[in-house]
Amino acid sequence: MAEYRPFLQTDLLNALRRLLPILGEYQGGVYLGFAAFFVARVFEVFTYYLVSLGIDLIGDLVSGTQTDLGLGEVTAGVVGCVIARFLVVSYARRAVRRVGIAVSYDLRQMLYKAVLRQGPEFFARRASTLDRAPRHGRSVPLTAMTKSHRISP
Repeated sequence: MAEYRPFLQTDLLNALRRLLPILGEYQGGVYLGFAAFFVARVFEVFTYYLVSLGIDLIGDLVSGTQTDLGLGEVTAGVVGCVIARFLVVSYARRAVRRVGIAVSYDLRQMLYKAVLRQGPEFFARRASTLDRAPRHGRSVPLTAMTKSHRISP
């Protein structure tokens, strides 16, 4: 009997390394998506900074000290940063999701080609197994494999 070996983090990383050749043509989308997530973090930090400025400004206004900035300007900056962060995160998620959909499509196509290479002898030996399978179970994968590859713009 084979010894039990738990699934390790290194096994997952080795499995992901095999995807690197497939990801090669989508590098631009991956890099743009990750860069957009970084820019979103910058907007998030600016939001916190502007909130701290607003708190200090309220303290100065309460104590009667004159300031160069108005509370409305700081509030507009916070709202602008939040909106900009929302837009950038939306773009980043969409960019990374598009790459994921495209890679999954490529993997399905590679699997389909590998299955077709098996030849009729392979399927003839397994015909009895397929006949014993429930009828409704076969229609789901066939429907999924015949759908066209579309990514919304």
